[in-house]
Amino acid sequence: MTETEAMIVKQYQTGMCVQIQPAHADKISGYDYDTRKGNPLEMMLANENCVAQRKHDGERIKMHFCQDQDGKAYVVMDSRRISKKTGMYKQCQENFDCFNSLVLEANEKGELVGAADLSKSISLMRQFGYTVLDGELKATRKGQDSWSDIVGVIHSLPERAKQLQASGEFEVSYNVFDCMFVNGHDIRELSYGARLEVAKMVVECLSKATDKIKIVDSSYVKTKEELYEMRDKQVAMGHEGIVVKSLNRKYSDVGAYIKAKRCIDADLVVYAYEAGNGKYSNTVGALKCGYYDPKSDSIVHVTDVNCGTDQDRAEWLQGFKDCSRANGVLEVKCQEVTESSLRHPVYVRYRPDKDFKMCTRETIFKKEEEHE
Repeated sequence: MTETEAMIVKQYQTGMCVQIQPAHADKISGYDYDTRKGNPLEMMLANENCVAQRKHDGERIKMHFCQDQDGKAYVVMDSRRISKKTGMYKQCQENFDCFNSLVLEANEKGELVGAADLSKSISLMRQFGYTVLDGELKATRKGQDSWSDIVGVIHSLPERAKQLQASGEFEVSYNVFDCMFVNGHDIRELSYGARLEVAKMVVECLSKATDKIKIVDSSYVKTKEELYEMRDKQVAMGHEGIVVKSLNRKYSDVGAYIKAKRCIDADLVVYAYEAGNGKYSNTVGALKCGYYDPKSDSIVHVTDVNCGTDQDRAEWLQGFKDCSRANGVLEVKCQEVTESSLRHPVYVRYRPDKDFKMCTRETIFKKEEEHE
């Protein structure tokens, strides 16, 4: 454990830097909901005041502005992933010098006058106190979000991470959409509308020192026509889609965020399954999926897909037992098709009307513009 990691763990343990479980968007892409209960996006619009924000394709990061008992200030950046070393949320601040120098000098009037090294100045911390922002850390390459670039930086060793950023092939930015603490006060119980206004004020102050921290644009949306028009516009521009948020809900409220993203169809061959865990230990857990290779007359593995409902699990289990679903075809939806994989595949339905030999590599890994 590095000296910085040890310091951060100590801060967590003493309560000076709070571990916060990030709120999650309830649904993905608007296609994996129970149709019997209605479309959650449209239900939210009908009952609550909402805003829509562009869905940035990056890594969810919480940015803590904190200081230790000696007055030394730090920026802590942690993700949703748990570190096996520390048992805490993984940190990545050592990989981003652009955020490790965000403390501002203030003159006697309290006016912010410029950037200073974070380890030498705590003037901004004295203005804000302990403050935590929530947002998406992303890389932009040729005008488009590049998920692979930002993940590469986050999961590299610090020296390599800095080399990647110094290449100039992409730009890193932190896109803020929420605030959980400000000046030491926990504001997670406030409505999202109130927290968003606080986040705007904090980012406005930080913008005097850096252009790499930005507040996401929010647009009021009242009808489903407006919602889908905004989603389709973002998708047409090459982005993921939008996130619809209730202005009335607290940070921890279930269903406060709902994603409406692009989705791509694909048909896969189910050739085996893994047993589930817990209550699913005696039935189907994940379906082993691939494509048919006519040259070898075999199935080539592509991905595992979590089974759908309990009824789906029971039907697949029976199908494996009596061979009625041997090499059955499964329709999935995913966020992105790369040259060799599907990103975030989600179970849609069994396709008994399709022959597995139709599901070749060419039909799955065709160019993304063909999917769209």
